[in-house]
Amino acid sequence: MHTCKGHRLVFLCCVAVMLFQEVWGKSFCRTIEKLVEVVQEYPGEVEHIFSPTCVPLVRCAGCCGDENLECHPTLTSNTTMQVRIFPLTRLTIFSVSKVAQEMVPIIMNASSYFHILDVSFSKVISIKETLFCLCQAHGWD
Repeated sequence: MHTCKGHRLVFLCCVAVMLFQEVWGKSFCRTIEKLVEVVQEYPGEVEHIFSPTCVPLVRCAGCCGDENLECHPTLTSNTTMQVRIFPLTRLTIFSVSKVAQEMVPIIMNASSYFHILDVSFSKVISIKETLFCLCQAHGWD
């Protein structure tokens, strides 16, 4: 059994094992960066496609050690970021089948062809981000 410099992993028979103290520290209620879909934050924006579809935001995650408690944000702030927006339109594209020699319509979202149809524009959006989390009783608001 040995440890590598700067790491708290213990190697047993070629398997890395994270020690209990580190597991405990990483599992407790805390802020962590997560990828969040923009449409979850802007559910009314159904007529647009966002690029990127997900953005990195700080959120609460983890366990509280008591089933009556949940990890909740206690301090938040707005973060501002620039995304690209594409109008949600449908395109009908015809594919020619060499076997059948017929035109077959294929319906695709405009997002598949945004590199061809330069119809996108930039938008600055503001999304709530978590600064601090705390274990609180269920149903706390």
